[in-house]
Amino acid sequence: MMRVIPRSGSRKVNGYVKAVLALEAVRRKRQARYARVVRPLDRRRDKLAAEVATRLRALSGG
Repeated sequence: MMRVIPRSGSRKVNGYVKAVLALEAVRRKRQARYARVVRPLDRRRDKLAAEVATRLRALSGG
């Protein structure tokens, strides 16, 4: 649900409020993209690194 911000009589303040809300929207989009794209890639990388380390230990006999 969108928060309603009371409007001020000042155009400068209204512009500032609009800019802050736009920055919040950008931040939310970036966080959603990070959760959707970067985290799964990190998990896959960690899984592969663990597999490589296991194989290297097996090959080295340790």
